[in-house]
Amino acid sequence: KVPRYYFMPLCTEPPWDRIRNALDGGKKVLWVSNTVARCMEVGKKTEQQIVSVKILPYHSRYRYMDRLRRHDEVINAFANNQPILAVTTQVCEVSLDISADLLVTDLAPVPALIQRLGRLNRRATPENPGRPCETLFLQPISAIPYDKADLAKAREWLSRLVGRPVSQKDLALEFEDIVDDKPEIWQNV
Repeated sequence: KVPRYYFMPLCTEPPWDRIRNALDGGKKVLWVSNTVARCMEVGKKTEQQIVSVKILPYHSRYRYMDRLRRHDEVINAFANNQPILAVTTQVCEVSLDISADLLVTDLAPVPALIQRLGRLNRRATPENPGRPCETLFLQPISAIPYDKADLAKAREWLSRLVGRPVSQKDLALEFEDIVDDKPEIWQNV
């Protein structure tokens, strides 16, 4: 029930000023792209836009041993008290035990977004809730590798949560509310 997140409206261009401000303020930023090609493109653009902070790419096209090394680099960088920007793909959804202060993510199906959000403000507790952390959602140019209908559902879900503090419970309740094919057990609830 802890309000961990604050969703900004869906945008078509990266809000570089917000990202720069977060990094200049010593924050840790996680940027998740839906494809490796997009991740690599974001990494190049980020290097042009953000010159004062180390940028760590992390995606699935690295050889296994290199990916393990990158994984450890990202984990260690987020453990330090310095600003960091990790530019990743979906590989971060299940493998990174980090807590970012700002999440920038391509729009994706809701379950993927919930996994990505699990890397934002992860250490908030009822006893020490802190402030909700911003999430910046980017409209991808293409739905690939996802289905257009799943992205439409994600836009609907986002519209219900944008502009207010959001808890993990809110994420689940709003997702349950928009799911068309609810399991039979939900039909009688």
